[in-house]
Amino acid sequence: TARKGDKPVKSTINEFKFGDVVSINHKTVSSDNRYKVIKVNKKSIKVQNLNNTFNIVKVSPGLLIKA
Repeated sequence: TARKGDKPVKSTINEFKFGDVVSINHKTVSSDNRYKVIKVNKKSIKVQNLNNTFNIVKVSPGLLIKA
């Protein structure tokens, strides 16, 4: 599949800490959604949707963008 624009820079796990507000860069997730980091694991990060507190997702740090 072809990409439009520049290739996004992949983030590392060390760039995120508890309480950071982020968005998820994935085709199935709306870019308008904002998430708060609730736990930083060794390989993944748990984030919680700011609009729906019951929506908790484990995400690879490469898909996260600081908002």
